Amino acid sequence: MPRRVLCRRCLPAVLFLVIAWGGETGAQESQRVEERPDSLMRYNGASVLFDRNLNTYNWIGRLFVDTSGSFGSLAARAQHAVNIIRLEPSGARRLLQSTQTVIGVQGAKPLGRAMELRARWSSLLYEDDKSVGLNSSAGHTVLAGFGFTPLPVLELSGLAGGRWDRQVGITDRGVSVDILGLARGADLDGYRIDGTLRYRQDWVAPRRLGDQTARVSVQKEFAPGTRDSLDVGYMRTRREFYSPADSAIESRVENTVAIANQLQYGIDRSLSALLYTGFA
Repeated sequence: MPRRVLCRRCLPAVLFLVIAWGGETGAQESQRVEERPDSLMRYNGASVLFDRNLNTYNWIGRLFVDTSGSFGSLAARAQHAVNIIRLEPSGARRLLQSTQTVIGVQGAKPLGRAMELRARWSSLLYEDDKSVGLNSSAGHTVLAGFGFTPLPVLELSGLAGGRWDRQVGITDRGVSVDILGLARGADLDGYRIDGTLRYRQDWVAPRRLGDQTARVSVQKEFAPGTRDSLDVGYMRTRREFYSPADSAIESRVENTVAIANQLQYGIDRSLSALLYTGFA
């Protein structure tokens, strides 16, 4: 494949191909791999992106499927990215290449008006022969559980399963959990409130990975085209990985706080002004 990409007749160019189609459905948007709460459309398609800059070549392929039927609903996302650097002919190596593949599949089966059975599979594969650091890793997670919607604006879900993780030739496995709470479009005295609470943890002994997320958004519309919103979020991530030199475990914990305010003022029906302020 690299020989085809690096054909001498290739000229600097960008090629983008996308095919998409959609249709209206009445299924819940919570059954998607990526939640789109305000949309009733399901999209299916594929795209290919290719570009060249001097001796560097990149191409990305994407596939997304979102469908439903009597069996329930099924959503899938896949992406494969390749980066290739062509060296001078005088060098010992002629090509440096890295690849990354991301796959996510999620399905749901309704068990009643407010309950559904959910399952999710996700994989990440990474190979890189350009660096001396972590140049090979893979992770696979399989989860299953239940989703509960006690109110139209409130959604709760709990998934549990296993994770398999490989780095520098070492394979770890263990238990994985994902607990999620969502509030969408709740109205309180004219204020629209959206919120997210999420707890994800992977115990892949002897390592521990995970993240905790909290976010709340408050929006008030004063007139058509004029609204003010405040968004506050907090995220804590924990990553542990093997050192390529001696396979020792290195830990990294990051805490992030973000605050954003967006003020939109409608001057007339076709013109508005927007002021955005953010801190992190």
